[in-house]
Amino acid sequence: MKKLLMFIMCLLSFTILIGCNDINPVITTQGTTQTNSTITDQTSTSRTADVITTQTTTEINAITMTLNPGVDTVEVYSEFTDVGALAIYESSNLDVTVIENTVDTDVVGIYIIRYQAVYGALVNEIFRVVFVIDSTKPEMQLNPGIDTIKIGETWIDMGITVTDNYDTELTYSTEGSVDTNTVGTYIITYTVIDSSQNQSTITRMVNVIE
Repeated sequence: MKKLLMFIMCLLSFTILIGCNDINPVITTQGTTQTNSTITDQTSTSRTADVITTQTTTEINAITMTLNPGVDTVEVYSEFTDVGALAIYESSNLDVTVIENTVDTDVVGIYIIRYQAVYGALVNEIFRVVFVIDSTKPEMQLNPGIDTIKIGETWIDMGITVTDNYDTELTYSTEGSVDTNTVGTYIITYTVIDSSQNQSTITRMVNVIE
């Protein structure tokens, strides 16, 4: 009887062991395959998107442009030399094109030069400001006149002659007066200002004698 019971118990244990081994591999295998596949697909998509975004941002800002050193403030009627700009993409120099240049050295003013560099779909621009100025003072000369007179005589102011490198219309003023009835030395000051506020002065001395 004891031997029969032991045989039955061994048979049941063997059956249960076989059943467990048949079920576990299926569940484990299917779960791992599905989970790994999903994670792999999501990771791959996510990484691809990140790389594209990073490259796009870097490439947009990759063309570096700088102005070459030069003289950007020039005297009216003088020669201006455009020294251009430098464009670099990564470690390569790019061609730079002038797409706008309004500089006119015959007219006082502020002007713009725009430079552009292109690499594929990337475009970058930089601009230079050029000042055309008039820093030359008007030239003045006393007109000949009788500037030493006797008391009681009439003095005639013969004025001045003015030339300017740029302006044709100038602001002109005279300061001082002559008392022909009083002996003394008198000073007449002439002042001329052009449109760029360049100022020149000259003086005339008038002597009233007995």
